[in-house]
Amino acid sequence: MNDLSEAKQKRVFSAPLIGYPAVKLNDSKVIDNLKSSEIQTSTLIKYYLRYKPDILFPFMDLSVEAEALGLKINYNEQVSPDVVEHPLKARDYLKNFHFPDVQNEGRFNVFARTVQSLKNETDALISGYITSPFTLTGLLMGAENLALNTIIDPEFCQETIRFCTRVSLSYAKLLQDSGADFVTLLDPTAILLSPALFNEFAAPFITEIAEELQIPVVLHVCGQTKPLIPEFCKLPVKGLSLDSDVDFPKLAKIIREDILLIGNIHPVKVMLDMDVEEVYMKTSNLLYQMKAIQNFIIATGCDVPAETSLSNIEAFLNAVNDFNQS
Repeated sequence: MNDLSEAKQKRVFSAPLIGYPAVKLNDSKVIDNLKSSEIQTSTLIKYYLRYKPDILFPFMDLSVEAEALGLKINYNEQVSPDVVEHPLKARDYLKNFHFPDVQNEGRFNVFARTVQSLKNETDALISGYITSPFTLTGLLMGAENLALNTIIDPEFCQETIRFCTRVSLSYAKLLQDSGADFVTLLDPTAILLSPALFNEFAAPFITEIAEELQIPVVLHVCGQTKPLIPEFCKLPVKGLSLDSDVDFPKLAKIIREDILLIGNIHPVKVMLDMDVEEVYMKTSNLLYQMKAIQNFIIATGCDVPAETSLSNIEAFLNAVNDFNQS
């Protein structure tokens, strides 16, 4: 596999958003995977060799850019790090943030080297994650303050989002240079926006990143995104990775054929909470509902919790393999 466009073929590609549960395979700790490319690569290689997904992702971590910008991060045992405080209170505070050197600062290279190693050591398609400019702005000023400022101080929002676009794009280019086949842009905070506000505060900056890169961009947005999907489809992105709240069979009837539809097995209600037989059944049901859709990649709707059993991950991928062989 060399190109994301290869996913538009008769065989359905598998792309579960797996990172944290895989630490069980080498008895590593989440925090060590997030700080060491060697450990993270070892974890993900073991996951790949055991289950052979078509697409591999590094660990999902929305704090990478924020931490490099100086925000305080709280590392957790089983989940991705949290941004503890949101220090950007006013426009004049923005000058306190220096533009990070993605080659030498923060944990950018942990993930870039992981991407490079996965590309060199597997036959999977490899994606890197970046935080969207809008969501990164929300981490700087707080999501509620950001939503309020889109109304009362849009110029402050625009200035900050432009700064965050430079950060996200710089990181995306590092991942591109490290061998990523595509970049997945994480924008969970986008669900706070109306379609009109999305077009003002998110779409132009996603477009800038997609047009600057030489590899495709996939937009990943968690939650109920139905009002925004028409706006997503106007973006120059290769794929939409959407959560389990979205009715995929219905969406597949109206989405452009040149956009890959990626998802959307529930990461908690199915992958975490159900047993092996139920996971297999839920995955199989979605596959058969989407059987006629060529631009479909089966995945989880969002990152799978660390507590998810390896047996359930295996059941998901067994269902895909069985479907492809039927």
